[in-house]
Amino acid sequence: MRKIHTFQKYSQRENWVTNNTLLFLSHLQSYNNKKFERVINAILQENNLNLNVGVNFFQQERGSESVLDGAIFQEEFKIAIETKLFDNFSTDQLKHHIKSLSAESGKNRVLLALSKSEVSNEIKSQVIACIKEMSSEIKFASASFSGLIDLVKENVAEYEVDFQEIIDEFREFCAENELFKDESEYMLVLTAGTSIKENLEFGIYYDPVYRNHNTDFRLIGLYCNKSIVAVGEVQYCVWADLVGNKLEIKNDVSVPEAIKERIKEIILKTSYYDIHEGHKFYVVDTFTPTNYLKRSPGSLRGKTYFRVLDLPGWKPGLSTAELAKNLYGKEWD
Repeated sequence: MRKIHTFQKYSQRENWVTNNTLLFLSHLQSYNNKKFERVINAILQENNLNLNVGVNFFQQERGSESVLDGAIFQEEFKIAIETKLFDNFSTDQLKHHIKSLSAESGKNRVLLALSKSEVSNEIKSQVIACIKEMSSEIKFASASFSGLIDLVKENVAEYEVDFQEIIDEFREFCAENELFKDESEYMLVLTAGTSIKENLEFGIYYDPVYRNHNTDFRLIGLYCNKSIVAVGEVQYCVWADLVGNKLEIKNDVSVPEAIKERIKEIILKTSYYDIHEGHKFYVVDTFTPTNYLKRSPGSLRGKTYFRVLDLPGWKPGLSTAELAKNLYGKEWD
């Protein structure tokens, strides 16, 4: 049975991307308005702007002629979003948006540029200069899709499973529509409790074929007992069934015989799960032991993503052995 998706997946037009981003934020606002408020203010923090999103309740509200017993009001603001799929922002277009916002009334008006990357400093300085020329109180901010997801994820606890699934699905939508700048520069961290011995021995992590992970990650981290205990670089993703003694590969990938033998061995030596059929096997160069400790309370909820640029000591060309050494004894939230 095909899973019903929250987010539209069949078009890459900017209006669909914008619609799904607004839907994502709308879900967050409906789920928890304070979390939504923190995410919005995190995006706007460079502007020293702190929006109060939602209804306010005040007692003994003083007016010009009297003191009311109480008052309920909602702060007025508007965030206008310009979305680009390829970081191809036009300074002229952004300036026209600024002029349009300036013609509107309202206490807090913000133009948000959303794309794979935040806008360049050159474009940002030109837009800010335009705002100053018009003596406008408009604020300008920019965000990337991956940055937006990270902000939301930071404000949603691991035990809030229902909304974590929404985050995962929006990440999947963004990945499929190529809205991440360097999605290949991600490490996917997966829980490995019962299977950890075989994972390390054969350099393979396996999953049911129906369980989706965005395929453009390059590294896998194995999580066990509040720590990432090993890291490896993915060489192959093989969808395979073991029928009799024959490994039948279901996806279009060329696999050396030595890799096929590793997959057959892990299938045969795994007694606690039946993985003969309906599984995919992530084959890494080798899983290098490490000890990257989870500082925050609670255990990992199945999986999470790390940008490799955010990992301690990361630099281009770093080997998995060097990465494992850099991570050892460090902590993450």
